[in-house]
Amino acid sequence: MAVIANRIMTVINGVILPIELWQQMESLEARLRKASSGSAMQQMLVNALNIIADKLSKNLVSKTNNSERKKTLVLEKSNKDINYHKMALENHISSLQTEVLDTKHSVAKRCLNNFLKEASLRKRKFKMHNELLTWIGKYDQEMISMEEEIDKIKVANIRQQSKIEKITHRISEVKEKYEAIMVERGKKLDAIRIKESNVRHFAAIKIQKIFRGKTFSTTRSNKHYMLTSLS
Repeated sequence: MAVIANRIMTVINGVILPIELWQQMESLEARLRKASSGSAMQQMLVNALNIIADKLSKNLVSKTNNSERKKTLVLEKSNKDINYHKMALENHISSLQTEVLDTKHSVAKRCLNNFLKEASLRKRKFKMHNELLTWIGKYDQEMISMEEEIDKIKVANIRQQSKIEKITHRISEVKEKYEAIMVERGKKLDAIRIKESNVRHFAAIKIQKIFRGKTFSTTRSNKHYMLTSLS
């Protein structure tokens, strides 16, 4: 019974039992529980259960074979799919690797160009820096020279300003003297003009007197001549 039960459990656990065999097994198990131990009925029921178990085993083998075939087909299909996807993945990886190599090459080329540009810019910067330092040095020297020249000019201007102030002061003194002289001269000229005016006035009066006297004498002579002629 234990062997039969194990075979039945193996069958039950392995596959779905057909309904008819399942019903027959239940009926036989019920009758087996009722049969007397060691009786012909019990042996017959055991044989019937063995037959059913054999059928179930064959069914299980058939289903197992079908399952294996399906499994094989599924595995083959899966392997094909896997190989297809694997090939596609490998192609994609190869494409990515090519792209990575191209990118690395492009990046390396760009890095080289950037390095060359940076080196050129550094060289240019260094040159400009040196030129700037040279220009600053020249500028400082020129500024020092110009400051010295400005200092000299300032000193000369101070001297010139001192001379100008002295000359201005001298001119002011001379101007004051000149103005005093001109005032005095003006006074003298005014006196001379007044004197000359007086002289001319007196001369005019005298001339008028002389002219009037001469005119009066001439008039008297003319009157006397006319009276003499009429007589």
